[in-house]
Amino acid sequence: MTRSSSQHGAVLIVALILLVLITLIGVSTASLINSNTKVLANFEGRAAVKSAAISALQQAIARGTLVSSDVVFANPCTTSRTTCIDANGDGALVAGQDILVTISDIKCISAAIISNDELDVFSSLEDQSCYQPPQAANPGNNDSLCAEATWDVAATAVDPITGASSTVRQGLSTRTQANLISTACNSSGS
Repeated sequence: MTRSSSQHGAVLIVALILLVLITLIGVSTASLINSNTKVLANFEGRAAVKSAAISALQQAIARGTLVSSDVVFANPCTTSRTTCIDANGDGALVAGQDILVTISDIKCISAAIISNDELDVFSSLEDQSCYQPPQAANPGNNDSLCAEATWDVAATAVDPITGASSTVRQGLSTRTQANLISTACNSSGS
């Protein structure tokens, strides 16, 4: 009978060891799941701010005042170059609760004056406004009043709740007034 009672004690010790092992496996699995959830939330937060930056940049380009005005957005959030993107879906644009996107000052990469010969003044109103008749003082000058310019602009988005941030850069080619590009590009137009 002593042999039987000693076997019951061994079963209890083995059962306790197995219980401890199962508990350790459960705790490590829960910790791993928690870590994976945080990583996934970080990826999601970064994707949301990148999407907000792209959206704000597209809004600014579509509005058409990115090159010619300091007021980039129709409804700026905190400054004339900042907008709020409603990330939480509440319908309200609040600076401390929504993603803030700031558009940088644009930088001229290159510019070239458009020649009068390149304009279609008979069918394009935009080209008609660019045409400059030859001047008596300089009859060989065939430059129009417009230029093609390539710009670099960046949008930086920050989510104040998660702390996620992302910067998106965009190249932009526009037709603009020749006198604007001569100062913005620090060149004579070429």
